[in-house]
Amino acid sequence: MVGNDDEVVNLTKKLVNTRSEIPKQGEGTKDIEKAMAEIVTNYLNDSGIRAEMLKVEEGRFNVIAEIGHGDKLMMNGHMDTVPMTDISQWKYGYECREANGKLYGLGTSDMKGGIAAMLAAASSINLKNAKRGLLLAFVADEEGDFKGSNWLFANKPDLFKDVRYGIIGEATDMRIQTGQKGLVDITLTFNGTSAHASTPEAGDNAISKAARFISYVENINKNTKGSSFLPSGTTINVGTILGGRSHNTVPDKCTLGIDMRTVHGFNTNMAIMSIKRLLREAQFRKSDTDLTINHSKNPFKLDENAEVVKLLKKATGNQKSIYGSGYTEAELYYSKSGIKCAVFGPGSKKAIHRPNEYVNISNLKKAENIYKKVMLDWCFNIK
Repeated sequence: MVGNDDEVVNLTKKLVNTRSEIPKQGEGTKDIEKAMAEIVTNYLNDSGIRAEMLKVEEGRFNVIAEIGHGDKLMMNGHMDTVPMTDISQWKYGYECREANGKLYGLGTSDMKGGIAAMLAAASSINLKNAKRGLLLAFVADEEGDFKGSNWLFANKPDLFKDVRYGIIGEATDMRIQTGQKGLVDITLTFNGTSAHASTPEAGDNAISKAARFISYVENINKNTKGSSFLPSGTTINVGTILGGRSHNTVPDKCTLGIDMRTVHGFNTNMAIMSIKRLLREAQFRKSDTDLTINHSKNPFKLDENAEVVKLLKKATGNQKSIYGSGYTEAELYYSKSGIKCAVFGPGSKKAIHRPNEYVNISNLKKAENIYKKVMLDWCFNIK
């Protein structure tokens, strides 16, 4: 066992100082989680917990560690981060800095602080005579295409055969999250006809078409709370745009990357039909667009009577649960392996994916203590 009062703080700093950004659009592959995975593996091994690095693809790794026997509780987190936005907006970026009771830097809330709290908690307890076990699973590519977790499902299915419940340490502001929206990732390409820029009337501008659709979507986002085909709470965000070959050519292609978040009871098929209906209402013909679904996940809701929820409520003073707007792998683990996961972590929802990301130091220490209580309760207090 290792640990002291500043263990989780120092470990968070070390993890944040280790870059693990997914590539930006158009970038090639590179080492992403490798250095992070090495730190996590070495930390667990130094703590007396046998850990293993598993290669997902070049430069990308998962880390797993199994403790004890019998029914298991999974402690889970992802080691990658989103790419940093405009670096000029960041006072604190790749180097973790402490100020005003917070740790600042890319990944502090999403979710290296959560991983550090799980690691510190696991390393500080003695599970020698545990009646039930733990699975520690830290994965690659959650911010991308879920390659890390999907690799485990495909290549290590037996890893999950005894896992009954899980806790995912994503940012929840120390609240117990038992439900979340679904995710539909869409590529929408607008088709036009090229022509010389001096005679734009001879062509059909694909960028103009895309802009008209974006304007239509923004108007819906601002002026409605839902409709018969787009229920309240469902959101559509145009996150990327790629089009045109030169300034003096009318563009014949323009591609949008669209992120759609769906509420409980509104599945992926309904979301796709809604996008198609929006295109019709905006007066686009079928030939104007090509729609591709890159990946999709349905909304998820965990039963409040699930044992993992009860354990977290006991450890936190019986707080009420929340429903999250962002997607986490809680849904993925349930749909692929039947593992019922709650989401609970020290990170701040309002800080993630934004400049000057931070995590409160007090929450890091509280999360470590709560994870420790839950692990001990699970492993020793069988009812």
